[in-house]
Amino acid sequence: MKLLLIAAIALAGAACLPGCSHASAPGPSGPGALGPCPSSPNCVCSSGPADASSHIPPLRFDPAGGDPMDALARAVQGLGGEVVSRDGHYLHATFTSRWLRFVDDLECIAVPVEGVVHVRSASRIGYYDFGVNRRRVESLRKAFEHPGQ
Repeated sequence: MKLLLIAAIALAGAACLPGCSHASAPGPSGPGALGPCPSSPNCVCSSGPADASSHIPPLRFDPAGGDPMDALARAVQGLGGEVVSRDGHYLHATFTSRWLRFVDDLECIAVPVEGVVHVRSASRIGYYDFGVNRRRVESLRKAFEHPGQ
């Protein structure tokens, strides 16, 4: 068990080396559009190229059901996220890891005429996220598209 803990700390430390800081995802882009993912594997985005390894499908909703942002905020909070800001059809939330307190940013932009919410989830620091951001968006998809299940 001690060896596993030491390995985890060493790996986390290596992910945060100053030489790797260029691989960090840029911060939230704001209400206009979602920024692209960096070349590092610590980000997923639905508005980027569909053939990119960072691509993930957008969330879907029924446009006749009204504004999806309240349901989206509830789903984010239900997953342990903190809604930092909301502006019309834009939402920015953060998720903090339990062990090492790493902060990841989640941005969402609803496009009601298309019935989709584009998402971008990215680690602020480090190079590799072990699939955390992809799993987070898939959990958000389930909570948002199928509430109560």
